[in-house]
Amino acid sequence: MRHHRRIILLAAIILAALSVTLAAFHAAERQEPSTTSPLSATASSRYTVGIHGDYVAVFVPGQAVPIFITETRVALLPQADRDMLTRGIPIDSEAELSAILEDYSS
Repeated sequence: MRHHRRIILLAAIILAALSVTLAAFHAAERQEPSTTSPLSATASSRYTVGIHGDYVAVFVPGQAVPIFITETRVALLPQADRDMLTRGIPIDSEAELSAILEDYSS
C-alpha cells in the first residue's frame, strides 16, 4: 500500500512539473520564432511524442527542441513503440499526453 502511494505521489509530481514546463514554454514560444521539427505530426495536434537522444520526449509540432524529456530510454521499449516514436505520435490534448507518458514510464 505504501508503494502505491509513492507511485501516485510521483505521478502527481511529474504531471505538475510537466504543467509548469508547458506553461513556461508557451510563454517563451510567443517570443521566439519557430524552427522546423524533424518529427511528423498532423497540423492539428498540440504535441508530438518522439525521440530526443536516447529518451522519449514531448515536442510542439514545428519545434525541433523538445519541451519535456522523460527518463524513459527508447532502447528499452518494444520495436513497435520505437518505430511509432521515430515517426512521431501526434497528441491532441493534455489528458492524452499524460496517458501516453504514463504508459511509457511504467
